[in-house]
Amino acid sequence: MEYRNELKYIVNKSDFKILENRLKHFMDIDKNIKDEQSYNIRSIYFDDYNNNCFYDNESGINERYKVRIRIYDKLDTLIKLEIKYKKNGFTKKEVCNIDKNICNKLIKGEFLKLEECNNKVLNKLYLEQHLHNLVPKLIVEYDRTAYINKIGNVRVTFDTNIRTSKHIDRFFEDNIYSYPILEIGKHILEVKYDELVPDYIMEAIELNNLRQTAFSKYYLSRIRMEAFI
Repeated sequence: MEYRNELKYIVNKSDFKILENRLKHFMDIDKNIKDEQSYNIRSIYFDDYNNNCFYDNESGINERYKVRIRIYDKLDTLIKLEIKYKKNGFTKKEVCNIDKNICNKLIKGEFLKLEECNNKVLNKLYLEQHLHNLVPKLIVEYDRTAYINKIGNVRVTFDTNIRTSKHIDRFFEDNIYSYPILEIGKHILEVKYDELVPDYIMEAIELNNLRQTAFSKYYLSRIRMEAFI
C-alpha cells in the first residue's frame, strides 16, 4: 500500500452528531458495523527498550513507525499484526493476520522463532525483537464509527471512548480495567484518503471550531498511564 494522507481533529459530542448527520447522506457506512452504531477496536502497542517509538513521536521525528496487534469487537477470530509508518505527514500500513498462539506468545513478550515468520510483516517484527528488544507496552481501546467513499478512497472515522490499559495479559477478555485518555465528551475525527478529498466531503466536515491536530493514541496513552500510576 502506498502512503496515504491522514487528517485528525478533536471533536466534542455535539460536533460528532452534526458531522455524522451530514456524512451519512452521501457516504457509505463501514461494512464492519452491523447492528450497532460502532464497532470496538482493541490494540496492543509495542516499543523497544529505549522507548524510541514514544520519544520519536514526542520529538516529531519525520520518519517513524509503530507496531501493534489489533482485534475487533473483542473477538479472537481475526487478529491483525500491523506496522504503521509515518513519513512527511503521510502514513501507510503493512498488515498480516496471525493466529492466537503467535498472539499469546507476543503478549507474553516472547521472541518469535525464525520458522514462525512466514511473511514480511512477521519477518520485520522478528528483526525488531532481536535487534531492539521490541516488547508490548499497553492496550489502547475505543469504539469506532466509520464512513467510506470510493472517490479518493476516503475513509472518515469517529473514535469515541478512547481508553488505555496496562493489563496486556487480559487482551481477549470482555472487560478490562482502563483509563480514559481524553477529557469526557472529547473524541477523535480522522479523514484518510489517497490523493484528494471530494469538495463536498471537506465542506461537510467544516465547523468553525474544528482545528487539525497531531494526535497519537499510543503517545497520549503512555502520558496518561504515567499520570495514573
